[in-house]
Amino acid sequence: TKDGRVKLLDLGIAKVLSDTAPEARRVGIGTLVYMPPEQTRDAAGVDHRADIYSLGATLYKMLTGQAPFKKKSVEAMVKSIRREPLPDPRIHTSEIPEEVVEVLNIAMAKKPENRFQSVKEMQEELVALWKRYQ
Repeated sequence: TKDGRVKLLDLGIAKVLSDTAPEARRVGIGTLVYMPPEQTRDAAGVDHRADIYSLGATLYKMLTGQAPFKKKSVEAMVKSIRREPLPDPRIHTSEIPEEVVEVLNIAMAKKPENRFQSVKEMQEELVALWKRYQ
């Protein structure tokens, strides 16, 4: 905003919880550049760690001005999200500290069990880094 506040409006994904739309259970719903690998396979199988991935992708874009994975086709994009390592954000912005790169790598790990297991855990790490660099 004009007064310097950041507003996060959407993490780019959604999960249909209603049984009235069973066809949506197998389809990823949301913005592909923020979608975790598991959601590209089975939307019904996602849990709160999908949001952690999306938050990591949002942080990546906030830090670099670029989406983590950029491909021309949906198929190539899905393949990148599922298989390619996260591009080092310092190729876009060299001033990003190594510890922040590590936070992004954990938040956007391909397997949910390798990510932060809660937003609080990620928040604590980011707050500690913020304090270290103040």
